[in-house]
Amino acid sequence: MIRNPIWFRNLCLKNHFDISEEQIIKLEKYVELLLSWNQKINLISRRNPDGVWQQHIIVSISLLLKFQFYNNSPIVDIGTGGGLPGIPLAILCSSNPFVLIDSIQKKINAVKNIVDKLGLINVKVECGRAEDLSKSKDYKNKFDYAITRAVSSTENMVRWSKPFLINKIQEIESTQQYTGKQHIPRGTVLLLKGGDITDEINRTKVKLQPRSIQIYPILIDGLNLTELLDKKFIIIRP
Repeated sequence: MIRNPIWFRNLCLKNHFDISEEQIIKLEKYVELLLSWNQKINLISRRNPDGVWQQHIIVSISLLLKFQFYNNSPIVDIGTGGGLPGIPLAILCSSNPFVLIDSIQKKINAVKNIVDKLGLINVKVECGRAEDLSKSKDYKNKFDYAITRAVSSTENMVRWSKPFLINKIQEIESTQQYTGKQHIPRGTVLLLKGGDITDEINRTKVKLQPRSIQIYPILIDGLNLTELLDKKFIIIRP
């Protein structure tokens, strides 16, 4: 089966996830720009360019099939690479401001170009190491969520993410529209990981003693587990 925007839209419908024509168009343009830039610098694997929709786009937005962010809550994407998962999430969550960070300047240059061409006014792009940026007055304790793909170990990602997160968690607003999906608690680290992470999780629990770690396998109606390569998202409250 060809993985393309039509396939993606049908998969979203099958999983009861509403997506607009404008969002589909922006995601399609993002894929085109990502693949174009990937010919110049290594943003994603070049082994399977036809697998972008399955391996990157659907995985990046998978948590939105069951969960939702609070509206207007700022989100930092650590180690964004080619804009994943930040750009697909920003397209679908236009009320949330995003900051996409990476320590490699040439990747950031590509992502800035992509963001500009997509006209994503809710996205800012910043070059720097997470350990350094999290100490700056602009980013320290400024975000409700820190999200990342498999940039490093779970322990490292929690350690690097925590300084970005707000210290005080406000009460849930009664004005939030109920959609049948669970709100992700503010002040959380969200990881997208694959494979066996049992040892990583156990080390994180022992060394950092987070308040909670919840692991959710990415289960998408219309895709089997082998296609998702044992992907899962992890919600951690440090």
